[in-house]
Amino acid sequence: ERVILEIVSLPSSQETEFNLCCFYLPISSPLNNPALTVRMPTSTPEVKMEVQSIKNSPEIDRGNYWQLLQVQFDPPTSLYYTQITITVRPAQSLANQAKIIVYLDEITRSPAETSNTLLFSTPGDDWTLFEYFATWDQTLRTLTFSLRQGVTLDSGRKVSLLLQEGHSNIEEQVSFTTQPGEFVLPEEVQANNPGFMIEARSRDTVDELIPKTGVFQSDYVPGVRKFGVSKLNYSSLVPYDIVDVLFTFTCSRPLFDGNIIYLTLPGFQTSETTVPLFGPLADYFRDSAGRFDLPANELKLEVNRTIYFSGAGAELLNPDAAPGEEIPITLGFRNLKLPGALYENDPSLLLRNSDKMSTPQSVQSSPRVGEPLEGGEVKAFLISELSFNPMEPENPSSITLRLRPSIILYQRNTIVLHLYGFKLTSGGTEAITLLPLENTPEAGKFKNKVAEWDAVDWTLTLTVADERVIPNDIDTVVTIPWETGLKLPSKLSEGDGLLTIEALGSYIKREPIKRVPAVGPPKYITDSRLVFEPAEANAQSRLELEFTANSDILPGTRIHFKLGGIQRVDSTGGDPSGPIRLSGVNAPLFEGSQGAWDNGNQLLTVVVEAVTILSGRQTSFFIEQDQGFILPYAMYQTDPSLYMYIPEAGIPSAGTQTFNFTSRVNRAAKTFVLSQLEYGDGDAVPYPSTISTILITLRPNVMLPQGSVIRLHLPGFQCRSARPLL
Repeated sequence: ERVILEIVSLPSSQETEFNLCCFYLPISSPLNNPALTVRMPTSTPEVKMEVQSIKNSPEIDRGNYWQLLQVQFDPPTSLYYTQITITVRPAQSLANQAKIIVYLDEITRSPAETSNTLLFSTPGDDWTLFEYFATWDQTLRTLTFSLRQGVTLDSGRKVSLLLQEGHSNIEEQVSFTTQPGEFVLPEEVQANNPGFMIEARSRDTVDELIPKTGVFQSDYVPGVRKFGVSKLNYSSLVPYDIVDVLFTFTCSRPLFDGNIIYLTLPGFQTSETTVPLFGPLADYFRDSAGRFDLPANELKLEVNRTIYFSGAGAELLNPDAAPGEEIPITLGFRNLKLPGALYENDPSLLLRNSDKMSTPQSVQSSPRVGEPLEGGEVKAFLISELSFNPMEPENPSSITLRLRPSIILYQRNTIVLHLYGFKLTSGGTEAITLLPLENTPEAGKFKNKVAEWDAVDWTLTLTVADERVIPNDIDTVVTIPWETGLKLPSKLSEGDGLLTIEALGSYIKREPIKRVPAVGPPKYITDSRLVFEPAEANAQSRLELEFTANSDILPGTRIHFKLGGIQRVDSTGGDPSGPIRLSGVNAPLFEGSQGAWDNGNQLLTVVVEAVTILSGRQTSFFIEQDQGFILPYAMYQTDPSLYMYIPEAGIPSAGTQTFNFTSRVNRAAKTFVLSQLEYGDGDAVPYPSTISTILITLRPNVMLPQGSVIRLHLPGFQCRSARPLL
């Protein structure tokens, strides 16, 4: 920080001036700054000069800047409504209707589409400095406060701008007060967040008065606690056994005295509401016990000592764990009774904590309880049946639901029927409408004896009433009277897969309603085409598919194409079954623009993406030649071995919906090039009306895939068994 000059000659009779190039000036320097000095050390005592301040130096003005910037939240709660206090102190005065613009990265206004103006009030007369409103820009996440005409905000004056849920009286601060529930904090905000910035601009925002500056101080908002690892294990997997349960978990932050863990265990029971805890962690919970809320199937665990999930504190609770950022710890529960069935990793087993805005998480890992039923799942609706009276399409009808779940459904569990195409006669705009059930004893099993109709999601929801259950050993039957005005759709197939049912709480996966009567005209594919290019025997070909249905096809629906006789060869020598790429204008309608190919069954399945393919819409896509599909030696034009079906859209029955047109492959017909019958065993001579062995030899000119049926017409032959042995 010094410059050394070697003097050749410096006469005293005149001023000597010189320039020093290329120096960065300091941020600021006062007029005639005494810190700027000059001295002349020399070996000649007669001319030696001691240190002295430079007598004349200009002021270097720092320019406009902020002396203080501060952002505070009350409460600093993740994902929650908050009161925001913004404190500013400019080093220079602001005037001429200057604007103070506050950038609040990640802060949101709820709802976002509300007006961008915010009314405010202040204690004292500080409100006279500003216009009576502030503005919010949802895109830029900025708040703008404007000085009134003719008003000056003096330099060094401290001003606090307050945004809150309700009115406030904070001394010596200007308070901008929004309506309750106005602003929401993000999941987590770091201390002194660099994303919070403040600037001052001219009235028209063209000129920068004080540059955008990061706040000097802002509150830390800790994130809502989340469980990174969660696992349940049972000492037995036999339904209804009394078991010990091991609960292994980690949490994103330590749990402190007074924090609570809630574990929802649908279908579990206990003889006492106090559940004994065991293991090294038991003493970290109040009374070494949990409290089981039987009606809600919820276990409450109240922490009374800090639980750490990293460092020495966690290693003490789990000495076998490898050191890491999160160390899982295990807590045991005694004497819980298992439900009748649980899926593997059952999503109805829920975990949350007492943090405000904490949302339930499904336990990540849990074993299956119970044996699979006929459909392959451990839980299902054994009976689910709809009946209508009258059965007139697009007219009001009484709707009777008969059901029997494989497990008991408890209070507050819900049964959800997905009834796409049903409508209310009123055609009201309400999203949710309460439909009274026919007044029967079984209707009392459901909350308020009503069903909730959601016109947006096409769902009918029945909630089990308090202190009631839906049994799994008898049918439950309820009716929605026709007077409610719920209309049938224009068409339904028998057993229409479009109508589904599920249970929430004691979770049962969504499944088709097992019995649905046909209503109106049938559903079918009105037009479909399958074209091969080239359409030559044993050629690797490009497949073009096109279809139109007379009913809507919903998101998530699986569409099946049976391509009998067509094989796929993987160019890498791998398994030919698996995902294949789809191309064409409508390929994006299907998940990932992909289909799933089953080479053994010669079946292509595509799943509709998050769109509805409307009735009458022509849908087409193709499979490129490089996907490796090989045509057989021969195929008929409009070959019956090529067909499609969509049971989940009510277009059922594999084999009944053949393509309207398919390319012919080879002029030769499909045939058995060799077909031969021989009678008798070895050299034995067969005689009429005696039991004999028949040897059949066949060789087709095309490959017959698994599932193909060969019929032999043998007039005059007889057999004692309808199913002769091969």
